[in-house]
Amino acid sequence: MLRKPAAILTLALSTLLPATASSAPTSVEMTWMSIANWYFQVGDKRIMMDGYITRVPGPPFFYAPSNFPGDLYAYTKEGYPIDTASITKVHDGLLAGSKLDYMLVGHSH
Repeated sequence: MLRKPAAILTLALSTLLPATASSAPTSVEMTWMSIANWYFQVGDKRIMMDGYITRVPGPPFFYAPSNFPGDLYAYTKEGYPIDTASITKVHDGLLAGSKLDYMLVGHSH
């Protein structure tokens, strides 16, 4: 099941990194952060893929439309606010004062 994320990462990195062997990164670190969230450190580049930090709550935040009464996840009542505290906690723990170079988005929630 990792074929799609691996293909996306390969394509993205091929456009971000130089093609010469002499400038190849000395290290590659891949950290699975949950679900589809990945953090990559390729040389000095820091890349996050699908940085989904906060899970949106279930019912009653979600509701079923009248034509699909059993589908509890079809609609949400409103936009969900940004969870700044959780994002800051992950940012500070993961990057330790460094910056994120790229954010790759493969899907939305």
